[in-house]
Amino acid sequence: MQLDPDIAALVAQCHDTEGPGRRRPLFREVALALESRMKSEAFTKETVLACVGPPDLFDDQVFVDRFDHEQPGRDNDEWYFDFDGDRLAGSGYNVRGINDLSRLKDRSQFPEAS
Repeated sequence: MQLDPDIAALVAQCHDTEGPGRRRPLFREVALALESRMKSEAFTKETVLACVGPPDLFDDQVFVDRFDHEQPGRDNDEWYFDFDGDRLAGSGYNVRGINDLSRLKDRSQFPEAS
Protein backbone atom coordinates (compact mmCIF):
# COMPACT_ATOMS: atom_id res chain seq x y z
CA MET A 1 0.00 0.00 0.00
CA GLN A 2 1.44 3.33 -1.08
CA LEU A 3 -0.08 6.35 0.64
CA ASP A 4 0.41 10.00 -0.16
CA PRO A 5 3.13 11.32 2.22
CA ASP A 6 0.66 13.72 3.89
CA ILE A 7 -1.81 10.93 4.65
CA ALA A 8 0.99 8.57 5.72
CA ALA A 9 2.22 11.19 8.21
CA LEU A 10 -1.30 11.64 9.62
CA VAL A 11 -1.72 7.86 9.94
CA ALA A 12 1.61 7.57 11.78
CA GLN A 13 0.64 10.38 14.18
CA CYS A 14 -2.77 8.78 14.66
CA HIS A 15 -1.29 5.39 15.51
CA ASP A 16 1.22 6.98 17.91
CA THR A 17 -1.59 8.54 19.96
CA GLU A 18 -3.85 5.50 20.12
CA GLY A 19 -5.07 4.56 23.56
CA PRO A 20 -6.85 1.44 24.77
CA GLY A 21 -10.63 1.62 24.53
CA ARG A 22 -10.81 4.88 22.62
CA ARG A 23 -10.77 6.08 19.03
CA ARG A 24 -7.58 7.88 18.15
CA PRO A 25 -7.62 11.68 18.57
CA LEU A 26 -6.49 12.15 14.95
CA PHE A 27 -9.01 9.66 13.57
CA ARG A 28 -11.22 12.41 12.10
CA GLU A 29 -8.27 14.02 10.27
CA VAL A 30 -7.25 10.68 8.73
CA ALA A 31 -10.84 9.91 7.72
CA LEU A 32 -11.24 13.38 6.16
CA ALA A 33 -7.96 12.97 4.25
CA LEU A 34 -9.13 9.66 2.80
CA GLU A 35 -12.52 11.17 1.96
CA SER A 36 -11.00 14.18 0.21
CA ARG A 37 -8.87 11.99 -2.07
CA MET A 38 -11.04 8.92 -2.61
CA LYS A 39 -12.30 10.16 -5.99
CA SER A 40 -8.78 10.64 -7.36
CA GLU A 41 -7.04 7.74 -5.59
CA ALA A 42 -8.20 4.12 -5.36
CA PHE A 43 -8.42 3.35 -1.64
CA THR A 44 -9.34 -0.23 -0.81
CA LYS A 45 -10.76 -1.86 2.31
CA GLU A 46 -7.20 -2.90 3.15
CA THR A 47 -6.04 0.72 2.92
CA VAL A 48 -8.81 1.89 5.27
CA LEU A 49 -8.00 -0.93 7.71
CA ALA A 50 -4.30 -0.03 7.68
CA CYS A 51 -5.15 3.63 8.32
CA VAL A 52 -7.84 3.38 11.01
CA GLY A 53 -7.96 -0.26 12.14
CA PRO A 54 -10.89 -2.68 12.25
CA PRO A 55 -14.36 -1.12 12.22
CA ASP A 56 -16.69 -1.15 15.20
CA LEU A 57 -19.55 -2.34 12.97
CA PHE A 58 -19.44 -3.67 9.41
CA ASP A 59 -20.88 -5.61 6.52
CA ASP A 60 -19.67 -6.17 2.94
CA GLN A 61 -20.47 -2.59 1.87
CA VAL A 62 -19.77 -0.44 4.92
CA PHE A 63 -17.39 0.02 7.83
CA VAL A 64 -18.64 2.10 10.78
CA ASP A 65 -16.17 3.56 13.27
CA ARG A 66 -17.34 5.22 16.46
CA PHE A 67 -15.46 8.31 17.61
CA ASP A 68 -16.06 11.67 19.19
CA HIS A 69 -15.24 15.10 17.77
CA GLU A 70 -14.59 16.60 21.17
CA GLN A 71 -13.50 13.90 23.60
CA PRO A 72 -11.89 10.64 22.40
CA GLY A 73 -13.55 7.64 23.97
CA ARG A 74 -17.08 9.02 24.31
CA ASP A 75 -18.01 7.58 20.88
CA ASN A 76 -20.91 9.97 20.27
CA ASP A 77 -20.35 10.06 16.50
CA GLU A 78 -20.18 7.45 13.72
CA TRP A 79 -17.94 7.58 10.67
CA TYR A 80 -19.05 5.61 7.63
CA PHE A 81 -16.75 4.22 4.96
CA ASP A 82 -18.91 2.95 2.08
CA PHE A 83 -17.46 0.57 -0.48
CA ASP A 84 -18.29 -0.37 -4.06
CA GLY A 85 -16.79 -3.83 -4.12
CA ASP A 86 -13.37 -3.36 -2.57
CA ARG A 87 -12.99 0.34 -3.47
CA LEU A 88 -13.84 3.19 -1.09
CA ALA A 89 -16.76 4.98 -2.74
CA GLY A 90 -18.25 7.16 0.01
CA SER A 91 -17.49 8.55 3.41
CA GLY A 92 -19.10 10.71 6.05
CA TYR A 93 -20.23 10.98 9.64
CA ASN A 94 -23.20 11.76 11.83
CA VAL A 95 -24.25 11.68 15.46
CA ARG A 96 -24.46 8.16 16.85
CA GLY A 97 -27.95 6.67 16.93
CA ILE A 98 -29.44 8.46 13.92
CA ASN A 99 -29.27 5.36 11.70
CA ASP A 100 -30.47 1.85 12.48
CA LEU A 101 -27.30 -0.23 12.38
CA SER A 102 -28.79 -3.39 13.87
CA ARG A 103 -28.12 -5.35 10.64
CA LEU A 104 -24.35 -4.80 10.92
CA LYS A 105 -21.91 -7.22 12.51
CA ASP A 106 -19.90 -6.35 15.60
CA ARG A 107 -16.14 -5.75 15.57
CA SER A 108 -15.63 -9.06 17.39
CA GLN A 109 -16.83 -10.83 14.21
CA PHE A 110 -14.42 -8.98 11.94
CA PRO A 111 -12.04 -11.50 10.29
CA GLU A 112 -8.89 -9.48 11.07
CA ALA A 113 -9.92 -8.61 14.63
CA SER A 114 -7.26 -9.60 17.12
